[in-house]
Amino acid sequence: MPVRASTRWARARAKVLRGHVGARLVIVVALGLAGAVADSAPSSARPVRPISCRWERFAPLAVRHPAATAAAVVARMTLQQKVAFLGLQPIPLLRIEEENPGVPSLCVPPLVLRDGPAGVAAGAQGITAFPSPLNLASTFDPSLAVRYGTDIGREARAQGTMGLQGPELNVSIYDNWGRSWENLGEDPTLTSVLGTSLVTGIQRTGAFAMAKHMGPYVQETGRSTVNDIVTARAAKEVYLAPFRAAVRAGVASIMCADGRMNGVESCSDAATISETHTEGFAGLIRTDAGASSDEVRALKSGVDLFRPFDPAPVEAALANGTLPVSVVDRAVRDVLTVMLRYDDVTNPIAADAARPVTIPGAVALSRTVAERSMVLLKNSGVLPLAAGQTGTIAVIGAAAAQAPIVTGGGSSHVLDTQPTTDLMGIDTLVPRQRVTYTPATSPGVPLLAGPASPDPTVPGYQEAPLVLPPTTSGLVDFAYATRTPTRLSVDGSVLLQNVQLSSGLPITFERAVELAPGTHDVQLIWPTGVAAPTVTAQSVDALIAQAAAAAQAARVAIVDVGEFDSEGVDRASLALPGYQDQLIEAVAAANPRTIVVVHSGGPVLMPWLGSVAAVVEAWYPGQVAGTALAAVLSGAVDPSGRLPVSFPTTDAAAPLIPSSAWPTPVATANLTSLGDLAVGSRWYAAHGIAPLFPFGFGLSYTTFSQGAISAQRVGGAIVVRVPVANTGPRDGRYVALADVTDPPGSGEPPHELRAFGVLPLLAHRAGTIALTIPVPSLEVYEGRWRLIPGTYTVTVGARSVAVTIG
Repeated sequence: MPVRASTRWARARAKVLRGHVGARLVIVVALGLAGAVADSAPSSARPVRPISCRWERFAPLAVRHPAATAAAVVARMTLQQKVAFLGLQPIPLLRIEEENPGVPSLCVPPLVLRDGPAGVAAGAQGITAFPSPLNLASTFDPSLAVRYGTDIGREARAQGTMGLQGPELNVSIYDNWGRSWENLGEDPTLTSVLGTSLVTGIQRTGAFAMAKHMGPYVQETGRSTVNDIVTARAAKEVYLAPFRAAVRAGVASIMCADGRMNGVESCSDAATISETHTEGFAGLIRTDAGASSDEVRALKSGVDLFRPFDPAPVEAALANGTLPVSVVDRAVRDVLTVMLRYDDVTNPIAADAARPVTIPGAVALSRTVAERSMVLLKNSGVLPLAAGQTGTIAVIGAAAAQAPIVTGGGSSHVLDTQPTTDLMGIDTLVPRQRVTYTPATSPGVPLLAGPASPDPTVPGYQEAPLVLPPTTSGLVDFAYATRTPTRLSVDGSVLLQNVQLSSGLPITFERAVELAPGTHDVQLIWPTGVAAPTVTAQSVDALIAQAAAAAQAARVAIVDVGEFDSEGVDRASLALPGYQDQLIEAVAAANPRTIVVVHSGGPVLMPWLGSVAAVVEAWYPGQVAGTALAAVLSGAVDPSGRLPVSFPTTDAAAPLIPSSAWPTPVATANLTSLGDLAVGSRWYAAHGIAPLFPFGFGLSYTTFSQGAISAQRVGGAIVVRVPVANTGPRDGRYVALADVTDPPGSGEPPHELRAFGVLPLLAHRAGTIALTIPVPSLEVYEGRWRLIPGTYTVTVGARSVAVTIG
């Protein structure tokens, strides 16, 4: 370095020690000394760190003063560089899900983002496939959530991912939402507490978290255009509450959602975005893919990054003066500040989604989460399975091995090419017992289509008859895979239908129906100009009979069933797809010692519940699914999972996404009429409907006795102490849920979850768990946040205590 420059550097460094002004000066000087790198260089050929960069000389200062450093960098950028910096795009050659172009001439690398609520997603290899966030929610364990976030964050950072797009903090108010498996259940408090734990875990690793999708995002059907009608109170107390908690926990970034709230696009909702800053948010905000129809308006509202991004409207608005340059500067500063804070500019890691990064202990943690999340819904004495018993265990169902369901689909799908299947786990469960396997499935036969003709009732659609062989009778399973609006009817009754999917991949729809021998009228309707999906059909009576015979010959039958949920599609019904219900009924009739293992991304109907001996809800348990299931079935691990969502008795007795006027999804969803504040378990209470299994339900192999609870105001919180004794013969984990009923006239639903925790207890041991209810969490929104004075009733289990506030 020339002497003159060295002197100038030394003076600037001295000023840095006195504050941010010096920090900005030292950055300006350093950038002035940095050699140029062509901005037009393709991302696939860019160096990770240009040799001429000077960042390494003052990296600690830049990280310590990120906002001042970002301002200095923005001051050196051209307007073209600033505008380009706002756009995200995928880089397939480097297996990067999305990145912006960075500023090569100023040695600023691209911002690399990747999805990751259940592990590093978007095709990443060499990573751990964790159980779903819904599994994590079933543990009701904030400390476990911190560890979960930490391990995912470490793997993401090691692959060069700067921002991990998760956790997902949307409250699952509809039982059939296709993305329920990616979220943390139906309760705002459960979502808020576990969400902040995940943020803490991720951001302690060097990666930063991105809370998504801010707004009342609760359905896939028409998600890009749907207008959600929400009261201000419900918006604040239900849909935005987890994001408010994440902001207070220091989340570095937020993704705004698809759709609109009360007519305003979530990504152009200036009032909501402004409120995050009022709460202390100092990070970056990006749009969900395609969630903004007006980049200029969104920028003015506070959004910083877009995908996809068309620079033309922004450049035009800058040219005609309707968009101030200061707004673009703010957006670029927001992004750079986060990148600098997390050392992504001064110490970037080459992005490589194929680099093996599974860390020691991550697989073990994945197994722990899977074990503690499985919910024992019924047990008539058949579980746990004793290792010393003899006889055959009949494992039945495609989900056990042939088609395991260990994760869901969409942007959060995590690759796992060799999962430990349920069959593999059960095989090692009791070595002295023989295990048989009956998939009870086979490929359906494609149906030939007759000539297509315009559908007279639906403009723009065509219909064609399908030829069903006359020998196809009994219980017949129909299926098709599509992403366009499609309807299949049999003998005039609609059997399958779906609206336009927001997923880029076809989704399979399947349902079985009883058909008498003979000719049947099968009709397919689909859009004109689009290839017809292939419809398959098969008689499944023989498959079910084979499964029943295997069950009858065994001491115990385990039926492994499930449904594959995915971003882009909502379930038409909570019933298990295809003929799985009939399979369970037949197996249970053949063997009274039938255990049902369910893999689902949300609630399912159980019309066979009274016929089986035991039911285990395993959700989507990740890459060590079978190992975890074996531990629970054998009793090596006591089941301690509790339901984070309510299970209804029927579709008619459940909060379901409003039906579409096929093939067009509804344009407006009135969430106020759904129940306003009464969502999840509160919805069932408000409508006087008893669920099949309530929120928080779960059985154990041991027994617990809860004593009288006490509550005391300690500073800004209410501390509830719950004495518990493990009165059974096995070690277990007691899950305590503290509900609060507000003073009369508050307008709040009764029995709202306000705190929860887990207490591990050895057999025949006792202990006390302390639950903390922050007093601000009791505030209600009435144009402003306020605490209603009066008597609050705190309930844990069957015990209650009154607390007076104000």
